[in-house]
Amino acid sequence: MGAIAISRRVFFEKLAQTKGYVSLATMLKVLVMLSAILLFYGQDLRAVFLDAFQNESANYVLLVPAIFGYFVYRKRKMLKAVIASEGSTRNSTFLITLSGILLCTTAVMLYWYGANTFSPLEYQVITLPVFAAGLVLALFNLQTLRQLAFPIFFLVFLVPPPSQILNVIGSALSFTGSELSVRIVSALGIHVEILNQYGNPMIMMTRADKTVLGFTLDLSCSGVYVLLGFLIFGFFMAYITRGVTWKKAVIFLVGLPLMYSLNIVRIASILLIGFSLGQDLALQAFHLLSGLVLTVLSIVLLLAIMEKLFGTRIFRGSISTQACTKCVSPENARAENYCTYCGKSLKNARILVHRRDIARILVVALLVALLIEIQTPVLATSNKPLPVFVQTQSGEQGNTLILPEISGYRLVFLDRDKDFEKLAQEDAALTYWYQSDNGSQETVTVSVELAVDRSSLHNWEACLITYGSPPVTQLDLRDTQILENPPMTARYFAFEYPNSSQTEVVLYWFDQSTFVIGNETKAEYVKISLIDFPNTPKNLTEAESALLVFGSEIAGYWQPLKTWTAVSLMISQNGWELALATTVLLAGTIGFGAVNKFRDCKAKGRIYQKLSEEDRLIIDSVRKATENSKATLGNVTAIYRETASRELDDESLRQKLIQAEKAGIVSKKVTSQSDEPFQTWIVNMKT
Repeated sequence: MGAIAISRRVFFEKLAQTKGYVSLATMLKVLVMLSAILLFYGQDLRAVFLDAFQNESANYVLLVPAIFGYFVYRKRKMLKAVIASEGSTRNSTFLITLSGILLCTTAVMLYWYGANTFSPLEYQVITLPVFAAGLVLALFNLQTLRQLAFPIFFLVFLVPPPSQILNVIGSALSFTGSELSVRIVSALGIHVEILNQYGNPMIMMTRADKTVLGFTLDLSCSGVYVLLGFLIFGFFMAYITRGVTWKKAVIFLVGLPLMYSLNIVRIASILLIGFSLGQDLALQAFHLLSGLVLTVLSIVLLLAIMEKLFGTRIFRGSISTQACTKCVSPENARAENYCTYCGKSLKNARILVHRRDIARILVVALLVALLIEIQTPVLATSNKPLPVFVQTQSGEQGNTLILPEISGYRLVFLDRDKDFEKLAQEDAALTYWYQSDNGSQETVTVSVELAVDRSSLHNWEACLITYGSPPVTQLDLRDTQILENPPMTARYFAFEYPNSSQTEVVLYWFDQSTFVIGNETKAEYVKISLIDFPNTPKNLTEAESALLVFGSEIAGYWQPLKTWTAVSLMISQNGWELALATTVLLAGTIGFGAVNKFRDCKAKGRIYQKLSEEDRLIIDSVRKATENSKATLGNVTAIYRETASRELDDESLRQKLIQAEKAGIVSKKVTSQSDEPFQTWIVNMKT
């Protein structure tokens, strides 16, 4: 037994050995945390970053990892300090670890719930910050989570806003921007007017030679992408700017309208260049460069405004502290991690390793391995890389083999809308018919749209309600499941055209697959829409039933590469209820810990009442120093000397505080000043 105890002690001493003041156990925790995130969210993050490379609305996502890394790097000293200062009791450590595991479980339940929705990727990636916060809490401590709270929150920007929201905001910005830019150009005597083209404003400008130029302000010209990029930059600036909170808020209050105003000037400039030098130069030269110029110019102007008006500093300056003789004393330099008088960090604290750390690592690693075993795919992708187009005697047409043959119907290719492809930036917009063999059934129209990025495939309701001119009348709009394993959710949309009795129903969904376009095999996003035209609104139920049959046949035809396990299906179907249950358990755990802490503080308060008047005065000085400033030994001593009837030297007061710390009445705490760790005293009691 003695040999085993010695071997165990040697093992933990090896784990505690530091390299750059980071213990092996800490590196193992970080490795487990990063591995868990990459393994569980790897396919989601791959889809997000591939879309960011191809989709203009998501380009800013490429900046998120770099900014997140900078935030963590900036917190490096505080992270080392709070990890090393973990002094929780075994019970409180268990509650913190349990809370972290429950937080991770809640994220996983929501992840699987999102996998069974119409927009799975957005739901799944938005759970990443919750999952990451749970891992930090389970593997480290509450102080570490507090330091990483903002960087983890910043990960929500990995998910671009839904296309519906972008379309609504972009439409409003496009029309407002076009109106204001037209006023600027009109003031110079140029004849311009605004038309509506597919929900986008089109500015028609008549030149001196009577030729008419048309400029369409689509989503990319509206300024919404520039504002998205500024939103990321604004959060970055607000975080690194030194100053009070209200000054940081001004960054957004000034920056957003500044960016939009510059975008209006940009549009007016494009119009003037087109009027003077021609449309080609305006669109090909200035339009390509003005976005970058606009961004750089707005950043420079905003920095100048913030510095001149409020004197804010972007980069950290040196911490202004008075010289402390204790900091350079030989005793401090050899033995103390923090100055005993001013609390300043003197050297990186050694990170101790406990048995519970190894238990945490093993438990989290086992749970992650279990999650990976039953992980769900992001999208059901097909294993049929068929050609999209085929050559016939009448020329190129859409390949009917990309859709299944359905009994009682004949599948025919109808047409390809190249104008719409160009407008929507799609690779293919094909229309097919399922015609009844005997003419007894209604013809079902199938629209197949392919694009390299998801944002090019618009939602039907956004196009017809938000952008419709005039908008259609919505009769029904809801999501419905068309495939059980893997679950596939489609959206059913029924509407009536204004000023007519024409009713239309659409069942559509998004997928991802590999196609052969020309001589190139490409991974494409797909929108499949089934369309029917009931004679009257009363026939909506029959039309929906028919479309659901076709939807199930087509979704099953794509032959998903991977089906889900029974456990995955059960969790996805009940994910919301399970997430609610784990949230209730998490709230109960937090409440139990809060009650225990309150009882402990009350017990310490009773001990405080039994202390001598001098000792109570020292504790009161710590409390007052906490309220007024940092409760360092120097500040506590100064307050004590102001209120006490007798003098007490620094060392004697420090020894008194150490005795109070052993009794649990006070304790040391690491606080941050400009991301530099300082050690202060706090009171752990209620009177």
